[in-house]
Amino acid sequence: MATQAEIARRAGVSQMTVSRALRGHPHVDAATRARVLEMAREIGYGAALNGDARRLASRRRGGVVRTHIVCILRYAPGQARVWRDPWAGLLSEAMQAPLFDAEMQVLLADIRESRVPANLRAGVVDGILAICPRSDVVEALTKLDVPVVGVANTLLPSYACQDDYAVGRIATEHLLSLGHTRIALFHPLASPNARLRQQGFVDALESAGRSPDPDLIVTAEGERAEEAVPLFQELWRRRQDFTALVAYNDEVAAWLLRAAEGQGIEVPRDLSIIGVDDLPWVTLLKPSLTTVRLPLMEIGEAAARILLQRLTAWWRGEPDLPAGETACRLPVELVVRGTTAPPPL
Repeated sequence: MATQAEIARRAGVSQMTVSRALRGHPHVDAATRARVLEMAREIGYGAALNGDARRLASRRRGGVVRTHIVCILRYAPGQARVWRDPWAGLLSEAMQAPLFDAEMQVLLADIRESRVPANLRAGVVDGILAICPRSDVVEALTKLDVPVVGVANTLLPSYACQDDYAVGRIATEHLLSLGHTRIALFHPLASPNARLRQQGFVDALESAGRSPDPDLIVTAEGERAEEAVPLFQELWRRRQDFTALVAYNDEVAAWLLRAAEGQGIEVPRDLSIIGVDDLPWVTLLKPSLTTVRLPLMEIGEAAARILLQRLTAWWRGEPDLPAGETACRLPVELVVRGTTAPPPL
């Protein structure tokens, strides 16, 4: 099988040396690199076969050719066009700025289920910024021999993320402060971020002396925002005693706002709705959406800088940075607009 481990065995070097040689690491001497590349070609390893293309996409400093390609990888369920998603777009924009400043080339890629794109498996990138909130995807990425930094999730030891517990707590405390006591929560089942937000939701209710009603914690098994609509309709058919809801994000909130309108429910007179993200278009909704603002630009920039720090250590031949130095959790902020109000009398 064409793997870096097999190349290392044939060339009589460590797997780390193989990885560095394939990337043009300055600490690998020319003879060792030549031997590694020859062994890679013999067994048909993709990274070596793509070496010429990689060198064309590299820059030269001090006479040493170094590759500088970073992949921004986004989980894309089904055929979702994630780069048209403002959430992914804002994170991507923020990540690219420090990467461009460091003269990195950027590759945008999707991953579906846990199938890592072939070019990443072939070793054509130097690092990955992963907007992938699924544990099976992250597990696949950790098998790659490159630094990987999580973006807006904490599934990897190295990450930049919002404080998801605070998201759930702040949103719920806002509704409680308005006088709501029967509050629903809508979120996807598979998301680790959602579990943290649910804990914040539950703790806020309990701190106010309210017991969370399991029937009002609504989870969607799928990953598309519109899947919340039939769940809302079914909940409203069974019981109409809840007066507010916390949506997983702004997109879910927008779908629920539309669903409420279809049921003859006036927001916020009959039902208060709060989202999460504060995407640019939420002020265009009628009424404009109350939401918890995530610092998406700051998250993206922080993730890129963490990856650059790890790559710098890698190129210098130094040990990877400790996990505590490559993780950050950023604060969130409540933005009150037109979809929340005191409950009906």
